[in-house]
Amino acid sequence: MRSLALALALATSGVACSPSSTSGATDAGGDGNVPFAPDECKASLAAGATANVTVGSGQSAYLDVAEGATLTWERGPQGGHHVWVALRMIGLRKVGTLTSIDLDDLDVPDPHAADGGATNINHSRVIFDFEREEGGHCVLYGMRMQLDNAGSLALDQLVGAHLRITATLQDPDGAKATSARDVIVTGPLD
Repeated sequence: MRSLALALALATSGVACSPSSTSGATDAGGDGNVPFAPDECKASLAAGATANVTVGSGQSAYLDVAEGATLTWERGPQGGHHVWVALRMIGLRKVGTLTSIDLDDLDVPDPHAADGGATNINHSRVIFDFEREEGGHCVLYGMRMQLDNAGSLALDQLVGAHLRITATLQDPDGAKATSARDVIVTGPLD
């Protein structure tokens, strides 16, 4: 009980202790900049200059997806329909990398875009830890991207639809990588 009271006192006084994702690095200058600490995905700051990400698929592992491949959607636990997206990257931090994924319907022009670009049907922006994979790469899988998000399109309109999955990653050091994969989606209409 005494340690709980001490923790509450520290938290309310503006002093807090939390684990660091930089493995014990300290903020020597007090300016919020934590020194670089290498990890399995980014061995040095120079690795960020050649950062790379590849879009794939997979609920429990990363699977390569060829350009133009067909992905089959699944019905989710709350009634929506989704495809699984997975990423493989190198040259970006394993922990703390901001991951943005866009799912755009290439068959439906965006009425709000001046260039008539594709309609965005889902956007996700997360920070999840990547897992180490052989060859110095790291993977993130099991990202559920809902197709019938917010009721923008009826599911029957998506049978055979051409979608672009775009992933953009940016790590705390400012290194950035982007990749896109065009796929076709299909699945049962329930």
